[in-house]
Amino acid sequence: MHSWRALQAVRNNSFRIFTRAHSYIATPTTAAFCVIGDEILNGKVRDQNTFVLANRCFELGIDLQKIEVVPDTPKAIIDSLQQLSSCHSIVITSGGIGPTHDDITYDAVAQAAGLQLQYHGPTLRRMRQIMMKRDVKTLPDPQGTDEERACARMALLPHPARIFYPCDQLWVPVVNVGKIHVFPGIPKLFDMLLSAYMPQLIKQMGQGKAFVLQFEGPAFLKQRLVLSILSQQAVRIDRIRSDDENPGLRDYEVSLLRLLEKATNGTRIVISPTGTSVMLRPGMITGGRIDMDCPTSRGIGYYLEALVALAPFGKEQMTATLRGITSNNTDLSVDLIRTATLVNYRNFGLGEGVELRISKRGSAPKGGGEVRFICPVVRTVKPLNFVDPGRIRRIRGIAYATRVSPQSANRMVEAARGELNRFIPDIYIYTDVYKGAEAGFSPGFGLSLVAETTNGALMTSELCAEAGEAPEDIGSNAARLLLSEISRGGCFDSTHQWLALLLMVLGPEHVSKTRIGKLTPFSIQYLRDLRAFFNTTFKIKPDAQTNTVLLTCLGTGYTNVGKKTT
Repeated sequence: MHSWRALQAVRNNSFRIFTRAHSYIATPTTAAFCVIGDEILNGKVRDQNTFVLANRCFELGIDLQKIEVVPDTPKAIIDSLQQLSSCHSIVITSGGIGPTHDDITYDAVAQAAGLQLQYHGPTLRRMRQIMMKRDVKTLPDPQGTDEERACARMALLPHPARIFYPCDQLWVPVVNVGKIHVFPGIPKLFDMLLSAYMPQLIKQMGQGKAFVLQFEGPAFLKQRLVLSILSQQAVRIDRIRSDDENPGLRDYEVSLLRLLEKATNGTRIVISPTGTSVMLRPGMITGGRIDMDCPTSRGIGYYLEALVALAPFGKEQMTATLRGITSNNTDLSVDLIRTATLVNYRNFGLGEGVELRISKRGSAPKGGGEVRFICPVVRTVKPLNFVDPGRIRRIRGIAYATRVSPQSANRMVEAARGELNRFIPDIYIYTDVYKGAEAGFSPGFGLSLVAETTNGALMTSELCAEAGEAPEDIGSNAARLLLSEISRGGCFDSTHQWLALLLMVLGPEHVSKTRIGKLTPFSIQYLRDLRAFFNTTFKIKPDAQTNTVLLTCLGTGYTNVGKKTT
């Protein structure tokens, strides 16, 4: 999930997080809005409250699914409230709580819930106190004049009910009966009360947890969207390049959102008009057949990494055909995903039947490559106990060339071997030369290397040629990157730390343990995001002798409920 350049960007200090693992899956929260008033239906008054509520629900991650406008008649209001309450977690009403004869919302709410109306003493006292401070002459009195009784009608509330006063400067209450929450129709009052009341409601319903996790900035966007789907926790990401000359989502990020929609069923994605905010409410991972043309601004590996995390937990086997750039210096190449990422699956019991076929290669900038990713589904993953990486026993690699002389691949191999032969004799680098239609639209060449230990740990590096670079430079630099990666130690290299961390969290409710080199900045943030989405933290113990860290966590017991049992 990050480029080869991140191999050189590691944090030098070690740290420790003391942990406890726990699985948290959010319950979907839906809302409906019942707008009450003849004046809305006949056009005398423009409804402003729907816009306010829709924006507030979007900000808080509540799924506003239905809006109804009903007249000031008891049957219409009662029928609407009963129907909406049967289908949604929250029902908001606005209007119909004033002092006139056609303000019948409280009465309709009471009838819908089988309750009686009763004057609410605290509300009457609150009305009198605030009105007296404002020098209002007509004060509420149930036994007073017609005007005083009409004023008191606004405190004739369903009983029993929960009464809230979200705003200290207002006497107007928010009345809660079951799932129904009654608000005034005056836009200013509605906005003030809603803004103050909804966070309290979310805290009560969610038992202190937000219905939506909120982040800022485009960094780590992909990992957060993937974790949202796996954890079934809605996520909202704001300030996506909001200060940039070209603000908002990039084309490759929009394509990622489309890919996530194709890989799931029921996922809802909302993008703000400026593209600087996105909210994802996750659905179920379905798998199946996926076909997509990837924009050339990123490599196919950018999208494959998301599928690698999601595909094992789908309803059926995933068969994804992706077209675009197969190798670049920003994303993992399809070669490393095939020879290292998918091989790392085996540590968690996921490797059987997984396949990545490279039909065509496509170099930057025009691409033209094509791959097919096949991944069967599993119900659970195995716990991990991998703390001894072993010693390097062999090095394998792939030197590819598209629309250039085949000698380019051979020159990279010779240069890489010149660096590596001093350390180990068992080296084999395969040359993969493509011509014609299978070579994509642009010339290019590159090298990917994988060092395997006696215990099955994999260390990787790769490099693609930029304009003007010689094959010998690519071969030598890729080999040196591999040696740098090997020197870090551990059972997973820097490029695959995230995969180990994720699958440890998704493991059964047993302790998983592994050893890795120094955590990269990406992995540090990934640990924070895993805690946010799964409420799972790791114990991280530095090992000064080997300059590595031991990571331990308790799995969440994640189960793929979509997989059919046999």
